[in-house]
Amino acid sequence: FSALMADQNALIGCLATFLCVVCYGTTFVTIKKFETRDGIFVSLMMSVGQLIPCLISSFAYSMPSVFRLAILSGVCYALANSCSIFIMERVGMAVGGLVWNVVTALTGWAVARFGLFGTPVQHPARNFVNIIGVVVLCLGGFIFTFVRSNPITTRPGPYYQSESIESPIVGSEWQISHKTGKERMQMRMRIIALGLAVLCGFLYGNMPTPINYLLAEHGKGSMGLSPHSGAYMLSFAVGSILTSLFIFTAYSLLCQNLPFINVETAIPSLLGGICYGNATCLLFVAMEHLNQVIAFPICSMAPGIINTLWAVFL
Repeated sequence: FSALMADQNALIGCLATFLCVVCYGTTFVTIKKFETRDGIFVSLMMSVGQLIPCLISSFAYSMPSVFRLAILSGVCYALANSCSIFIMERVGMAVGGLVWNVVTALTGWAVARFGLFGTPVQHPARNFVNIIGVVVLCLGGFIFTFVRSNPITTRPGPYYQSESIESPIVGSEWQISHKTGKERMQMRMRIIALGLAVLCGFLYGNMPTPINYLLAEHGKGSMGLSPHSGAYMLSFAVGSILTSLFIFTAYSLLCQNLPFINVETAIPSLLGGICYGNATCLLFVAMEHLNQVIAFPICSMAPGIINTLWAVFL
């Protein structure tokens, strides 16, 4: 692992960080104007979309191989992403994004800084400055939640099920006719959404952990492992697709084989997935050249600024 750090290039790391932030912040822009409801179908299509850049990344380093441990990175992403739209529908993109981005930044930083889950400890050159930087990023993300954005009109999607059949995930509150009961249900759903946002942040924050562990094992002399994080991107995509398929299947069974699918979101979701896949590949490049304790908090919090700018100007 220390040998990898010797090949660091700060310019490449900064460029990768900037492009990563732009791509992460643009991921949901293509989907915003379409009805997604619970977002399970969107999450599945995004997982399929990110296979393209991940496969290209794996080919760039070697003949693509699937590493079982690296699949867990994709599992973490898919579990968190399947809840993202539900959270944004319940508490809003600003609040939901703030909660999971702060938890993501702190989790990813702590894992690298203290060497959690078997990963190597990464000591920044100036520890105090690094801590101050993480705090400033979190405060900056909090301030940006107060920026007013133009409301986006969502175009209703074509329905393939009776209006009387509501999604078991997000439709239950509309079945309550009494106003007080409806308000209580909304409050409960907001609390659940905030709890899920914290869980999503923990999962997003640990997304690089399995791959970083494999990189560290290669540094210790383990055979069959690549010294480049890009070689593990195919495994990441495989884990994401398999987990998203499992979630979509369970969701369809829960809906009695009547899942909500807005066909108009298919291509926008694929484009969002391609954007997210590019961002993830760039994230690992940034962490290789700047260290995770520096690059990860920036790539976790700064996309919220890009997202806010899109919301203001769209």
